[in-house]
Amino acid sequence: MSTGKPVRVGIIGAGRTGSVLGRSLHAAGYPVAAIASRSRSSAESLAASILGAHSESCSQEVADQTDVVLLSVPDDAIAEVCNAIRWRNDQAAIHCSGAGSLDLLSHAAQCGAGIGTFHPLQTFAKVEQGIANLPGSTFAIEASSDGLRNTLVEMARCLGGHPLVLNPGDKTLYHASAVMISNYFVSLADAASSLWSQLGVDPAQSLPALLPLARGTLANLESAGLPAALTGPIARGDIGTIRDHLAALASLPGVLNLYCSLGLRTVSIALKQGGIDQRTAEQIRNVLSCPAESRGHVEESP
Repeated sequence: MSTGKPVRVGIIGAGRTGSVLGRSLHAAGYPVAAIASRSRSSAESLAASILGAHSESCSQEVADQTDVVLLSVPDDAIAEVCNAIRWRNDQAAIHCSGAGSLDLLSHAAQCGAGIGTFHPLQTFAKVEQGIANLPGSTFAIEASSDGLRNTLVEMARCLGGHPLVLNPGDKTLYHASAVMISNYFVSLADAASSLWSQLGVDPAQSLPALLPLARGTLANLESAGLPAALTGPIARGDIGTIRDHLAALASLPGVLNLYCSLGLRTVSIALKQGGIDQRTAEQIRNVLSCPAESRGHVEESP
């Protein structure tokens, strides 16, 4: 689909993702014409925030009025919603899942519609913050035709994003990467802040204390990249400090295992950075692989 005329956009699913994309596309000049959602009040609320948009009672009414329909519904509901719509051969069904691929839209393809995926590599905990974070984000794109691919690439660029066109079969690894950098970053913050309770610090104070350090690390990653952004005891080859950490974490096996797993990955980064040599790297790996023995200060290999 690349007709040269304004693309009328429909939104099915007025949750955080649908709201961020709908409002951002409108701001970028796309006519967002119709919105439907499992919750009619959510659809009405989003439509009220977009000039010219109106809410509909069902998905079919959205599809009947628009050229590109964004299915911003939960992953498990994509195929069900798609299958319930009578698609036209002059429109496109696009889902916004990071994990799912084109096969979820096979019914639309059988009806002659174009199919694609359009996933913003961004987190939308809150709508307003999500809208602010969207520019500069990468958009993972799959499409059933060159014309539709061009339409989605242009859409990503108009949102201030960077299009990433994926090949068939790429989506799972792409999404695993997203989960690790986003969701597991939250898990890591939870583990790090939990240690402060051992210091007698109120949990409400630990995360605010750690966030400036996290922001500094992200700034280093952005400015210096990998592996240059790495700092800390593994980057310095400070085996004594690592052993002290393992001893302090001995009573917290869940955090200890996480520390060791991440530490083993960090050794490889430190080697690429050049701060340690192969001999020191192997010593650190031995310590991290046998945390119980390290508390007894096993002699370093010669």
